[in-house]
Amino acid sequence: MEKFNWSSVQAQDDDFAQPTPGGYICRIMDVEDVPAKKYLKVYYDIVDGEWKGFYQRRRDNYKIDYPIMYRSYTEKARGMFKGFLQAVEESNRNFVADKFDGNEQQLKGMFIGIILGEEEYLNKNNEVRISLKAVKCCAGAKIRQGDFKVPALKKLSADKLAQIKPSAPAAPSAGTNVPFNDDLPF
Repeated sequence: MEKFNWSSVQAQDDDFAQPTPGGYICRIMDVEDVPAKKYLKVYYDIVDGEWKGFYQRRRDNYKIDYPIMYRSYTEKARGMFKGFLQAVEESNRNFVADKFDGNEQQLKGMFIGIILGEEEYLNKNNEVRISLKAVKCCAGAKIRQGDFKVPALKKLSADKLAQIKPSAPAAPSAGTNVPFNDDLPF
């Protein structure tokens, strides 16, 4: 390992502050069509307030991509997709939902109001975790006016939780150099 002057390095833990559930004015940073499944992957970042540029900084510093919201345009979901287009229209002067020609790249750079909510999920170790997801789109003006409702935490279903098998504590692996010590100070 490379040698460092550790006295000049600021210590950090792995937890870092992130946006909380609420309404945010965002910009569409990129759009990707998935034609086989008939949905768009819409990448966004926050452009106003305390969390302005949060996802761009996370991308620059940790190589973590922008968050994604999925917008289906299947026949069954077209009304919801039109609602998404109207939210874009209401948030931008130069976009008309009824004139959208299907070129998803026109959406790049557009503003939109996004309501973020929390939902539970199981990680690869079958541990319940919480993530922040885009749950609704609206006009940016509604976000500024506080005219939105933050949804309650979306919990895992009882069926999903019942599938979790309790895990046994991991046994020390062969070659572990640190012996178990009951006298550790923590």
